[in-house]
Amino acid sequence: MGIEYFKLPIFDRRPYCDPAEWAQRYRYMKTTASMFSFEQSPYFELPNQVMGDLAGTACVVLKVPSQTGKTETLINMLGWIVEYDRANTLLIMDTKTSGIALSKNRIRPFLRDVCGLDYSKTASSKGKDNDHSMNAVDLGIGRGANVKIGSSRCAGDLCSTPVKYLLMDELDRWQKEILGEGDPISLAFQRQLRFRGMTVMCSTPTLEDGRINKYFKQGTCETWCAVCKCGAFMPCRWSDIDWSEPSEPTIACKECGQVYTEMDIKGLDHEYSPPANAEPFKDNFGRIWRSFEVFGTLCHSFYSWKSLRDYEIQALKTGEASYQSFVNTRLAEIYKPRDELSVELPALMRECRDDYSPYDLPVEVDFLCAGIDTHDNCLFVEVVGFSKDGREHWGVEYFVAPYDLQSQGGIRDCLEMLATKTYARVDGVELKIALSFIDSGGHRTNEVYTMSARSSRMMAIKGIASTKDKQDPLIRKLSKVSLNGNVKGKTHLLVLGVNAGKDALFDMEVRTITGDRCLHYWAGGGYDKTYFAGLLSEKKVGGKWIAPQRGSTPNEPLDCRVYAMAAAEYYLTKIIPRGLDPDYRRRNMAKKVSKKAEKEQEQIVIEEQKPYNGEEREVEAPKEPKSVDNSALKYEQF
Repeated sequence: MGIEYFKLPIFDRRPYCDPAEWAQRYRYMKTTASMFSFEQSPYFELPNQVMGDLAGTACVVLKVPSQTGKTETLINMLGWIVEYDRANTLLIMDTKTSGIALSKNRIRPFLRDVCGLDYSKTASSKGKDNDHSMNAVDLGIGRGANVKIGSSRCAGDLCSTPVKYLLMDELDRWQKEILGEGDPISLAFQRQLRFRGMTVMCSTPTLEDGRINKYFKQGTCETWCAVCKCGAFMPCRWSDIDWSEPSEPTIACKECGQVYTEMDIKGLDHEYSPPANAEPFKDNFGRIWRSFEVFGTLCHSFYSWKSLRDYEIQALKTGEASYQSFVNTRLAEIYKPRDELSVELPALMRECRDDYSPYDLPVEVDFLCAGIDTHDNCLFVEVVGFSKDGREHWGVEYFVAPYDLQSQGGIRDCLEMLATKTYARVDGVELKIALSFIDSGGHRTNEVYTMSARSSRMMAIKGIASTKDKQDPLIRKLSKVSLNGNVKGKTHLLVLGVNAGKDALFDMEVRTITGDRCLHYWAGGGYDKTYFAGLLSEKKVGGKWIAPQRGSTPNEPLDCRVYAMAAAEYYLTKIIPRGLDPDYRRRNMAKKVSKKAEKEQEQIVIEEQKPYNGEEREVEAPKEPKSVDNSALKYEQF
């Protein structure tokens, strides 16, 4: 494999400055046709400045969200090295492919356009542009310095050549060890023994025992914060945001209690908090490690709180792996696997209690759905109210409906009674169950299929537990099944990925007991200790939900709630967009008319409150009603 060289012409060095100032003075960005600026990512300016402090700093650790510009800080550092030091530098990526892409698309154009380095082809490439090789860059005439882009998975890239500057990206993607060689980061550190150089480590976090989190704790632990008016530092973690009003989330200062919206937070000053670790790691020369972290909630140029909330809801619907990616890459927070989390029964019962009933539901309840679990002699039913976006749940009632096995109606009578039942909100709006999902797997299957075919507000479902390696979405597959073996008579059967629903419900339970209330229950309606015990009856072990043993705590409350959540998702994504629910259309039209009347009344009040400036106001004369010829009506009466 040929090695490519960039030969550096001898030129006078420009006035000395730190890497951050160098980038703003001398780095021209072709994409924006302007000089480099930290305006979109101000949280990278201080770490870039510290990278040039070789006297007092040995290592800089960055724990930040993905796609926010962390690789640009490494490129700024590389340009500063070319400008002022021209020492051996090793830039290590997680894989060889990513290193090749970075070299081809960003490093070589940067060295050519900004640093004035001439590209020359090697003899091994035989005059052809060898784009598919790892690059080495000759940074000085006669000094033999070079920049090498290596892979964390190749021991040859991490050994032999001594370097002064060590730049490492995406640490948490690195292998734990190279077979027969040991830890790749330890191998890279050995390259710096002869120098008093600088190490830079960047990555998005993953788990508590991830590499970047461990090295961050060894540094000064400085967090990018919004500064409250009282002087307190607000890191704005995702769990600190209050979503009581989904249209305008808020966050409160823990020191003074001042409440801020997202726009208010943007208007505050932002800076790094004082070091949380008073005794950071020091090297043999007495230089310390500086570590910095930035949460996605304060990356205003890349993420808004509402967009993050949308990403979270989508990730919760997809499964645990998708939710971990959201927490790590967008929030830049440590993900705690569900195996390590627990929801205690007393805490859940205490935090989710609210004062309402099925006939004075909160006005935030926009529609109702039901989840029904069938047994041989009874139905387990839960009716749940949902907000307009489906992110907040209100338990309406949970009950067991027995039916007579000898009766001709049987299960049909129970379901028809449920379909005609009416509930009400505090503002007088009556609500019926918009959609019911009925379990058809194992009990009364043909009768469930028959009721599903007769009613447009009921659908037969079957729950499938996903394997550990594959996570299915909650709404998995819609198919058709025959009625009582009749080929011509068919109805729909919806297959659910129940693990995704259980994951989403568990996350809502965790958020509820930690302050972000999204689950609500009232004191009656069957929501007693037995119900909550059933809601928490299953535990997730090794990525798989384990059902309770036969004879122990029943899990029907959990199944009913998951079915109701699936019904709400299907209702929001399939029925409302197609305008198939007349009751929902009627309610929304009434809301639009009332809002229009309110705006007209507000405009009249504004006009009346305008100050009088001495001029006579023109008053329109009342219009005379038009005369109507009623002669035709007289004839119609006869």
